[in-house]
Amino acid sequence: MKRFVTLALLFLLCLALPASMSAKGKKAPPVDLSGKNRVFVGWVDLNPSAYASLGYKNKDVWVAAINKANADFLAQCKAKYLTGHTVEGAKNKEDANTADNDLYIRFEDVIFDSSYILHLSAHVIDLKDNSEVATITNGRYRGRLCALEGCITKELEEVGFQLQDIIAPKVKGK
Repeated sequence: MKRFVTLALLFLLCLALPASMSAKGKKAPPVDLSGKNRVFVGWVDLNPSAYASLGYKNKDVWVAAINKANADFLAQCKAKYLTGHTVEGAKNKEDANTADNDLYIRFEDVIFDSSYILHLSAHVIDLKDNSEVATITNGRYRGRLCALEGCITKELEEVGFQLQDIIAPKVKGK
């Protein structure tokens, strides 16, 4: 009975916590990106070889989950986080065709650990002069009560909201 009560309390505590305690309160400083309407979203390069440590029976299933997470994140960038901008994105790990874009969102240091925590840094690059105009450094994102693919989606949602604060702050809340 004690075990059940403890698990129930832990469950309720998890429901009460925000999706990402580590990213809470870390807002990027405002950057004037007026006139920067075309955005290229890079590939979130999750390690395909980590499939076994994450509980996948084979690499192909994990690679499919990586591809789906990236496609879903790009779709959400277009529909939710970066509305009002023309958004293109990488179709695979090797795709970095940023031609005809104003900004490039590059992801680095990407790790999805066995505790289902996504670690990454995001760099917003002004392609006119190849300068970094904003950064989300060493972000740690933890989804709550989710299956593996669901965790990636929830964690990338938090990344999307942070990018929205940097690139398209006027559309927040829509």
